[in-house]
Amino acid sequence: MEEQESSLEEMMAMQQALQRKQIIAGNKAFLKMIEQTIKLLEDLKPEDRLKYANGIRIILNAMSGSIQGWAKWCNVAVMDDMTEEELKRCFEIMKPLCIEWLKCDYELTESKTIEMEKEENGEEPSTKGSPKEKKKPNLYVA
Repeated sequence: MEEQESSLEEMMAMQQALQRKQIIAGNKAFLKMIEQTIKLLEDLKPEDRLKYANGIRIILNAMSGSIQGWAKWCNVAVMDDMTEEELKRCFEIMKPLCIEWLKCDYELTESKTIEMEKEENGEEPSTKGSPKEKKKPNLYVA
């Protein structure tokens, strides 16, 4: 009986060691991807509406992937390995980033919603700085 318990404990220890190795390998691959994404974002210099839209898509995909990774970490035993100080540091970094992101989200959503309401009510929407600025009529001289 003791041999079976010892054997079971050894198997569990080996399984945990294998899982940690897989996590480490996955983290290294993720770090490489983050480095490449940071470089891509730093090099982005959009010059037109389509390139801005594509840049925003790249930004959102990068943020989404990172957030999904952290959400997984918060739901697995790996989080148990983090000390209170490490968790506190993460929280103190993430909280203001989240608040700023949500403020930006709110501002942009509110602005676009107001513009849409004005259009819906037949009012003239604000076009200052908008790509939808009124075009001047083409004048042709014969």
